[in-house]
Amino acid sequence: MRRRFSILSLVLLMGAVSPLLHAQVVVPVGESIKPEGGGEEGGAKKAVKKRRAAPASVVKPGSSFMIQMATVLSSGLSQPGETVYFLANEDVGSGRPVIASGAVGRGTIKQVVADKKKGKLVVALDSIQAVNGESVPVGGDVMVEGQGSQASVAFGDKFTATLDEKIVVRPKPAPRPKKGEVAPEIKKASVEIRGKGVKTDIKKGTAKGNVEVILEAPKGMTVDDVELNSVALTKVNSFALPNPVRASAAKAKVGDRNKNGVTDVNFSIEAWDFVKYQPRGNNVVTFSGRMKNGTPFEATSGVTIDY
Repeated sequence: MRRRFSILSLVLLMGAVSPLLHAQVVVPVGESIKPEGGGEEGGAKKAVKKRRAAPASVVKPGSSFMIQMATVLSSGLSQPGETVYFLANEDVGSGRPVIASGAVGRGTIKQVVADKKKGKLVVALDSIQAVNGESVPVGGDVMVEGQGSQASVAFGDKFTATLDEKIVVRPKPAPRPKKGEVAPEIKKASVEIRGKGVKTDIKKGTAKGNVEVILEAPKGMTVDDVELNSVALTKVNSFALPNPVRASAAKAKVGDRNKNGVTDVNFSIEAWDFVKYQPRGNNVVTFSGRMKNGTPFEATSGVTIDY
């Protein structure tokens, strides 16, 4: 009897241990068991795939595209050697564009014939900004002749530009902000524009009067804190002027020009300089500047332009 009891006990013990020997290891979904050493099988290191650089964008020489002028011109007012700005009116290049619609280009006034009956303007197109921020050359001239008037070009007038060279543009990585660098808060100021007696006619080649710019300091600051030499017209609608138009600080006057009980500073800008980068009709102009402590500010106003 003792022997039977021993064999039975052994069988029961084996039955109790057996489930442990055949137990499954359950791994959560999305995870896996790594070989010893933490790498791939055999301890090999996992290969790191390098990202392929974005392909370069290419435009063949002779490619033409539409542009629109972003500078008002008149053979009676414009001068040879002046810089002219224009905008790409369309994307240039198939697939990834080399030049994006709205890109800013530069030209130079090459020839001016001031004549009330048959004026003439010739503008050499020099360059335009590519999608990677680089400047690429543009060929060709824009020539305009007056028909019984001075030659004139309005903001938005369209012309054709040509790329004389093959353009290859390689993408540049976006600049990383410097550690700890924080952009200063731009304070909101107030501005009022007055143009009494101002008259500009680009077909006649005349511009008379000065535009008044009445500026009130941001809330909590005074006009005495304004750095007068910093005030400039910097944007018209969405077009940021590559060369801001400075207000005349030499003739700035402090007072209450608009009689609203708030001290302001009154600047003036010549009529031609004010309208030179504006389309006809209703526009929103932005003036920018800084306080003497370095704080930047902006002020906007609506204006109606005709020339």
